[in-house]
Amino acid sequence: MCLKMTVSATLSTQKIYRIAFEAPTDKLVVPLGIDRFGDRVDVNFSDSDSPHLLIGGTTGSGKSEALHTLLCGMYQFYGPEQVELLLVDPKGTEMEMYQGTHFVKEDIAMFEEDAMYLIQKAVDEMQRRFSAFRDLTKEKQFRIPHFGNF
Repeated sequence: MCLKMTVSATLSTQKIYRIAFEAPTDKLVVPLGIDRFGDRVDVNFSDSDSPHLLIGGTTGSGKSEALHTLLCGMYQFYGPEQVELLLVDPKGTEMEMYQGTHFVKEDIAMFEEDAMYLIQKAVDEMQRRFSAFRDLTKEKQFRIPHFGNF
């Protein structure tokens, strides 16, 4: 089911998925790898302690492989109704395999103008969701009962 990747990424991804994993329906949790004890390590993107992820390292250290592992986990365990990706690939060589898949609704940005368009689209969606959340909060005002003269 996973996209065609380099042999090392495919092997490491298959190893991760051999350890039982069932994606929760109310969270975005993705298997990342295996620790030194052979236990699966997950990234819970729904947790307020880990809403963002920065992958850094030197050339050839596996940054792209780590990203492909995360994206493959999303593809394997979630559907396009649960995950929609906006991808930026300045080199134009790392993300091309995802173009045209049901998770990627826009062209992958390679140039600054295209990346700015995708970022603005993401900001607009965040603002729409915040507005809906504020409206919902106003409808369900929680009132503190009166407790005397305190």
